[in-house]
Amino acid sequence: MRMRYLAMVMVALGLVPGTILASGLTSYEQGQPSIGTANVGQAAYAEDASIAYFNPAGMTHLERSELELGSQLMVYTAKFRTDSGVTNPPTGNDGGNAGMVLPGGGFYYVQKLFNGRAAVGLALNAPAGFGIDYDHSWKGRYAIQESMLAVANINPSVAYKVNDWLSVGAGLSVYYAVAKNEMAVNNLGPSDGNLKVTASDWRVGYNLGVLLEPRKGTRIGVAYRSQANFNLEGKAKTEGLGPVLGANVGGHPRMHIELPIARSIMVSGYQDLNPQWAVLADVGWQDWSAFNRETIRFPKTTVDVNEDWKDTWRVGLGAHYRPVQRLLLKAGFSYDSDPTSLANRLPTLPASEQWRYATGFDYDLNKNMVISLNYEFIDLGKARIDKDLQVIVPDGTVLGKQFEGDYNQFINCVGMTFRWKFGKGEVDSKKENAGSPAGAVSF
Repeated sequence: MRMRYLAMVMVALGLVPGTILASGLTSYEQGQPSIGTANVGQAAYAEDASIAYFNPAGMTHLERSELELGSQLMVYTAKFRTDSGVTNPPTGNDGGNAGMVLPGGGFYYVQKLFNGRAAVGLALNAPAGFGIDYDHSWKGRYAIQESMLAVANINPSVAYKVNDWLSVGAGLSVYYAVAKNEMAVNNLGPSDGNLKVTASDWRVGYNLGVLLEPRKGTRIGVAYRSQANFNLEGKAKTEGLGPVLGANVGGHPRMHIELPIARSIMVSGYQDLNPQWAVLADVGWQDWSAFNRETIRFPKTTVDVNEDWKDTWRVGLGAHYRPVQRLLLKAGFSYDSDPTSLANRLPTLPASEQWRYATGFDYDLNKNMVISLNYEFIDLGKARIDKDLQVIVPDGTVLGKQFEGDYNQFINCVGMTFRWKFGKGEVDSKKENAGSPAGAVSF
């Protein structure tokens, strides 16, 4: 029984931190045009169909009904470097570049109703997820070798324009999460064993939004997204275990993992300065302090893993510039605080503060179609780890190995969006009235 319990602890150490850290880095990047402003103004801009996800109240502000398709490619780089002078390090290398190429995107649709007084929308995207893949012989292999979490979202929504300055909206989020993780098992022999875990679950949440427009060209958006508590169920597959562990664990033990995604509040502002220039701003909060522990349930054992995460805060500033009627230039930066700390950070995914710097443009092909191209650099900080990694060996002994060092990690993100506006709607007065240099083409 003791050996079975220790094996389950290994599963807990190998799987849970990865899924928590990945969901803790909930992604703002969903293939939408606001990637070009580092996602600043996402709850207030309300000029494209992705507002159906970021703030459903803003759907009433769209010029016409709209279909939007977005894609993105995120290239994640993560390199660990061990401190010099570590006295009791684990064996192995530093893991190489553990980052991955992460494709993504989103589908958004908004249908205006009752002469623009109401609207319905649909968003399909992946609001949370991450992946990391170390060299399999690296020194942290008994904690993690590979980790992946993907959360897909189906989000129908509805909005109503109460009066000329107030709109409200609500949506239902149907989530599907799948987690896959792999770690080595110490056999105290010439070769390690292997443990792979796959688990999944469906959950339902909701989101609410308010859009205020006290005067033309001034908008304030407030968006709330509820917490979603996953109960991931799956199997752990073991290979190459030594005779002691192999006899006590079995090949495919089942498990249940409780995993939440934090509730959040975003307050965004948008302000026209003149026909060419506009500024955008964000202030946001995510309730990560609610997740101070994770629970993993097995048929005969329950394992609690303390996490002690902190709430995260976000601030951002962006700008729009329209030099000619067809072209909108964008730039922005944002900051998200660190959900973890030196005492709790793990090599499964070295979460830290996030700085985003972005630029991009929207170009009107004609009065119905718009394309966007955006680039964003995400600096994930030099996350530091300084702790003893617990390595469980076949006789039941728990060995502490000194694991000290820091990460150089960042993401390059390129996104492209196509928008098709259709049906009747209000005239976009901002574009109609924008000044255009000589030679600009009107349509």
